Amino acid sequence: MKSDSYIYKISNSISFYQEEEFQSKFTAQNSLINKYLLLILGIIYLLGFAKVFIGDSYLLMHMSSIYFSLLSRFFIFSYAIIYFILLHDIKNQKIATYFILFFYHALFLSYLVNIKLQKVNLFPLEFFGSFLIICCMILSLRHFMQTVLNSLIMLIIFALFEIYLLNFVNHMLLMKCSIYLALAVLFTLVHSFILEKRQYKQFIEQKIAEDRSSIDKLTGCMNRWRFDDIIAEWIAIANYNLSVFSIIVLDLDNFKIINDTYGHLVGDEVLSSFVSLINNEIREQDIFARWGGDEFILLLPLTESKQAAILAEHLREIVERHQFVNGLKITISFGVAQSSFFDNAYSLVQRADKLLYGAKKLGGNQVAV
Repeated sequence: MKSDSYIYKISNSISFYQEEEFQSKFTAQNSLINKYLLLILGIIYLLGFAKVFIGDSYLLMHMSSIYFSLLSRFFIFSYAIIYFILLHDIKNQKIATYFILFFYHALFLSYLVNIKLQKVNLFPLEFFGSFLIICCMILSLRHFMQTVLNSLIMLIIFALFEIYLLNFVNHMLLMKCSIYLALAVLFTLVHSFILEKRQYKQFIEQKIAEDRSSIDKLTGCMNRWRFDDIIAEWIAIANYNLSVFSIIVLDLDNFKIINDTYGHLVGDEVLSSFVSLINNEIREQDIFARWGGDEFILLLPLTESKQAAILAEHLREIVERHQFVNGLKITISFGVAQSSFFDNAYSLVQRADKLLYGAKKLGGNQVAV
């Protein structure tokens, strides 16, 4: 299992962001850049076909080479148009990256082949064009390990083309230009790495600030303001999918007596221990929040009231048996309500709240559904 986890981490680090929200944010930021960048490259590359007929270079080319040059350039241009119109808005980062990588590798190979087909020494143009394509790819991807791997692939392809297909450049010039190209790409990669780390740091700092504003300081669970947003989202989801969820409102019985008898510090410790106890018994997808004072609320996604009542009864027994600070024993009362199509956040919580206070009027330490 450890080796599988290690391989998974390596594959993620090589290909895509492990933090999905960061990944989505980067994809959204880059979609607009890539939309226009790919279109501009496609237009420039298509217009570059006219250069074949400047001077006498076209006289050295076979008709099949001219046809290949035209078709390859038209293919790159058409792909850029399709991406501009249809593909730029893809939300899945993996698929979006595959489309972008295909464009740049196709452009790079087509560019090198078209340079060679002209049968003249255009090595400086080839060198500059290769560097420009690699830099644009790095700008488009904005992910360090992706850019490293694909830049290396392009550098290797460039070197192989020069070694096996070019007869006009001597070995010393080829070596110098290859070194210059590698250094230029390395500089661009370092810049990409620094930029990505800086943006990821800013993202984490923003997430921490958001988390602090949505977490109850005393107990460490979600606060009411954040829960209000989440329950509204779940009502919208349930209405759209015609599904249900349940909420449980919990209240500690006679908690005021603990505060009055033992002091607020002991009361605070009881609340913190109570939250830890509940968190250990609920599912990862369940949402637990402090509603106010000694009242808490639990949202159970895709759960009917019958299953929610079973969980509430289990929690009631766990808390009743638990010994808190100073040997204190406490009990809790529950109000369980299931969402309906006509519910809003207020009406659903109000129903659960009425059931809770009905349970407390009957003596507490029970579940009302």
